[in-house]
Amino acid sequence: METNENKKKEITLAILGGLFLLILVIGAAYSYFQVVANNNTSATTITGNSELVGQATLTTNISSLKLNITAEMMHSSNVNTTYYATESGVPVTTPTEGSGIYTLATASLTESEVTVDCSYTYDISATTSKTISDGSDANYKVVITEGNGTETAYTLAQIISGVTHTGKINKLAYGTNQTLKIKAYVTNAESIQNDLSGNTIAITITPKSGDSGFSCDTTLPTAAEKLIASGELWSSGLEGDGYRYTGSGAYNSETTPNNFICFGTSDKTECKNNEAKYMYRIIGVFEGADGNQHLKLISLKQLSSTYKWNDTNADVNWGSSTLYTGLNGGYFLTNTTYDYLQNNTWLNKIEDWTWSAVNTETRSNSGPNYYNSLSPSQIYLHEMNRSSKTSSIGEWSTPTAKIGLMYVSDYTLSLGSSALAITGGTYTNRTTLKTGWMHQSNNDTTADTTEWTLSRYGYNIGDFIAWGVASDGYVTYPSVYYTRGIRPVFHLTSDARINGGNGEYENPYILE
Repeated sequence: METNENKKKEITLAILGGLFLLILVIGAAYSYFQVVANNNTSATTITGNSELVGQATLTTNISSLKLNITAEMMHSSNVNTTYYATESGVPVTTPTEGSGIYTLATASLTESEVTVDCSYTYDISATTSKTISDGSDANYKVVITEGNGTETAYTLAQIISGVTHTGKINKLAYGTNQTLKIKAYVTNAESIQNDLSGNTIAITITPKSGDSGFSCDTTLPTAAEKLIASGELWSSGLEGDGYRYTGSGAYNSETTPNNFICFGTSDKTECKNNEAKYMYRIIGVFEGADGNQHLKLISLKQLSSTYKWNDTNADVNWGSSTLYTGLNGGYFLTNTTYDYLQNNTWLNKIEDWTWSAVNTETRSNSGPNYYNSLSPSQIYLHEMNRSSKTSSIGEWSTPTAKIGLMYVSDYTLSLGSSALAITGGTYTNRTTLKTGWMHQSNNDTTADTTEWTLSRYGYNIGDFIAWGVASDGYVTYPSVYYTRGIRPVFHLTSDARINGGNGEYENPYILE
């Protein structure tokens, strides 16, 4: 009798996902062994627990797939012949289904605007009619093939000990069903092994029922994680900067970024029908004092064009200004027009934010730091206290409040890498900067006025100045007691999650 080492033979059962019945009877000219595999579940549909985003189900398409191999088929005259399984159990060498693959089951999701990752778990076990002591059970393999092509091979020895296998269904989406496939085949390699000859090996594959058998991950990523992972945001590479939406053109144009989001309502129709109240745009994702990432939102429409940065021509910092008090009071935060801000469900989604360097005087009578003559990168570095201060009058301070305004750098960097390429000042490049999606003319077509930013300018020939964005596109410096337009800006808490929409103007993001 030849040794086991010289007579290795491998049977491979390649299976894509789950529920199946497989019978193998394999032999040679003088001896045979028998493998009986079956699925003993009677369920036809398993529902995954995914209440947050809808119910996911897995429905079987065929009840079994079988392969009956006879001793004659395994005769040396048929060496290297591959036999494929069929639903009837009669093996074929040329499968009618493509490459011997059958659709075993279909996974689907009830109406939902987000995708979910699901898992499908089943046990694989085996018993033998006689003990295998010659190592033959280490040479026979069952191969589980996932939908992405990844294969996991289990030896017969492992299966006898018991195997729990979990397959993955990634990004299951409503309207796009995913199928689990099954393929089983054996190739005649002619050789046999002593302890398998005449042995009966029963392999059972049993899907787990309920949540443990088919379940879907219903923990949505945070909004910040989702948007960063989308690859649609741009990072300037400037020290401490976050991830920004960049683009140009009017808010409903093809070149504008898909960064529309509803706040205060989960009803898209209501959001679009009352844009001035509910529609916002995402400036980007920025790290807060808590070390976490937060979405930064700006209102699509201006509250008004009649607000002063400060009521009097006085040297005040942002935290003491009329506009700071008004935005966090009757202008916006406590204004009943925005009644959702009096609802803790929505109010608690807004982070108490530490605003960086907004009180800095960027010019005294003799100081050189004109924002309308600095490049966008220089403005950012100065504004965020990451460049040397040339004014000895101003103080760097960081007031905390829920509501603020955009920084000058938010506006100038909205064009992305093309903004970094600008070396001259904002006045010289005003026509280009005006095309950026953040300019008020590209968001509020009813307003064509200078718009206030957070940043303080300082004293200039009898007036105290704050920075604004002019209707022509450059960064300008009105007296603090002039009236200009404002669009509230705030940051969402780091645990905010998106539960619908794709950011397009017609399909804005919806918050969980």
